Amino acid sequence: MKMLVNVIIPIEPFNSMVRNGSVGEIIGRVIDDVKPESIYFTEQEGNRGAVMIVEVNEASSIPAIAEPFF
Repeated sequence: MKMLVNVIIPIEPFNSMVRNGSVGEIIGRVIDDVKPESIYFTEQEGNRGAVMIVEVNEASSIPAIAEPFF
């Protein structure tokens, strides 16, 4: 089944991670692990955000998809 994952990324510490150059590696690693069908980066509620479409084979795999964003 397909699942819509809506992520709100707080401005801080994200901006600090952009400045020190670490955000690309972290976002890349999370995207590689989650393997979204599509991902759209956007603004949400005054914060940075992302909306992803993810294929979920079993409900038990949802925590593994959501956990990297906590």
